[in-house]
Amino acid sequence: MRFLRPEWLWLLGLVPVLIVLWWRYLRYKQVMRQRLGDQISAVSRMGKIPYAVFSFVLTAAVFVLLVLALTHPQLRTFKNKPIYRNIDLVFLLDVSPSMYAQDILPSRIERAREVLGKFVVRKLDVDRVALVTFSETSVILSYLTTDPQNILFYLDFIRAERQSLYGTNIGAGLQSGLVVLAKDAEFQKRNRDHKQFLILLSDGEDHGEELEKSLDAVKKAEIRIHTVGIGSKGGAPMPIPDERGRITYLTDERGVRIISRFDEATLRQIAQATRGRFFRSFTGEDIEESLEKILTLERDVLGYHNVLEHVELYPELLLTGLVLFLVAILVA
Repeated sequence: MRFLRPEWLWLLGLVPVLIVLWWRYLRYKQVMRQRLGDQISAVSRMGKIPYAVFSFVLTAAVFVLLVLALTHPQLRTFKNKPIYRNIDLVFLLDVSPSMYAQDILPSRIERAREVLGKFVVRKLDVDRVALVTFSETSVILSYLTTDPQNILFYLDFIRAERQSLYGTNIGAGLQSGLVVLAKDAEFQKRNRDHKQFLILLSDGEDHGEELEKSLDAVKKAEIRIHTVGIGSKGGAPMPIPDERGRITYLTDERGVRIISRFDEATLRQIAQATRGRFFRSFTGEDIEESLEKILTLERDVLGYHNVLEHVELYPELLLTGLVLFLVAILVA
């Protein structure tokens, strides 16, 4: 037990003073009862000694509890906490036109960007995260870093600088993910407690010709890929900004709006080929849950260690004091 504000303990010295004052008050009431007879006790329970004693004890207890709460007491306790294996995680984010479909509000890409931002902020300080985007080609926006602000910067960059490339080349994204991990090969040799894997966020549409070759390279490197599919069952048209910033929609040669469809088969194939897991997001709300499940799956426990923790006690003291105060009012 320790007190963060022990200077308030002097207030407990007032308890004997309160007892003396209460005793003098009780004697005064006894004198008044002798003068007025039993009329007071007939109309008030406080006119009786037992009620007066009980009420004072409750009031004094409330005072003591408030003083102890002011001292900010903390209980020292030891807990066994797991030692986790550190993680090197590369996000592969689809930024092709189909990801701007608004069947998931505000759009597939915006929802994914928002969830990724929250996720990297909550990660452990020892974990490293990288970010790769892909459409017709792929771009390495950030190599592995422990600084979440670096990832947040590029996530904002994605929102501000929308690419005008068409088509989706998932294979190119996988290749860039491998480049990110290969760049840190020496680091990995020195830090074998780091576990590496990829997370692919996409609607599954793929128009490239590199997927099979890229999957073979990923399997050879023994890197696991978890896939998170984003998109509704019915799909949605793809909004495309023109040169003036006005929104139009991608159409075919007949002028009919092209509907972006979700391709579950491709994402399942990628996950199964690399011993990863496939997760499905219909509304965008479950993207965050999917990422947490992936982190739980990949987070290996290396051991446990005892950690000294200090548990705050003042909330319980205040709550107990409030209950006793209410009881004192009821018996008054």
